[in-house]
Amino acid sequence: AVTCGPGLLPCLRRGAEAALQLAATADLPLLQVNHVEAHALVGRLLPESRCAFPFLALVASGGHTLLMLVEGAGRRTLLGTTQDDAMGEAFDKVARLLGLDDGGLAHPGRQLELLAAHGDAARCPLPIPLQAQRGRPDFSFSGLKSAVSRVVGGERAPRSRSGPAKGRGRRPGQWQLAARHDLDGDADVDDAGRAAADVGEDDGEGDEARAPAPADVAAGFQHAAVEHL
Repeated sequence: AVTCGPGLLPCLRRGAEAALQLAATADLPLLQVNHVEAHALVGRLLPESRCAFPFLALVASGGHTLLMLVEGAGRRTLLGTTQDDAMGEAFDKVARLLGLDDGGLAHPGRQLELLAAHGDAARCPLPIPLQAQRGRPDFSFSGLKSAVSRVVGGERAPRSRSGPAKGRGRRPGQWQLAARHDLDGDADVDDAGRAAADVGEDDGEGDEARAPAPADVAAGFQHAAVEHL
């Protein structure tokens, strides 16, 4: 079996070429599978959680966010989808805004989820998308991502919930440093990191003059995104 879509054309083509070669070598038939439908039908694989047709399926993956009515194999009706970014894309983009990149052991979106576990969403309330259009089965995450961008790009320097990572104004690396503090739960900083972080540490500014901790921003974003779903 091979995914025939939807998805990125170069990836689909590469997978199809490899599958064709394997099928020819093994002298086996090749079955084309719809990627999104496969997500939805997973709920029918395990006996203890098997969904009876028809059922509603919410697919919230890296590249797709949609709601559909599944009436049978190959029979589905799209009810709503994202107007811009998929949920997984939004998680990845917000993670990178906070300085969490592909250099870690986990994917940026997964790092954001781990970071949010250290935060408090109430400290960084963010708007839940499409509140004025409740009742419509569509989704949108670009506005929520923009709200996070405004927090990160503001004049206030980030603080860390787990350590002394501070700074003044907008300086490269401050959000990344504070995010790493919160993600690691470690208040220790190496000398180079402390030199970058401690600028303005004794400026007398209280927490209200600083931006929220990255962990709180991550928690606020995750809360708003899930509430939107």
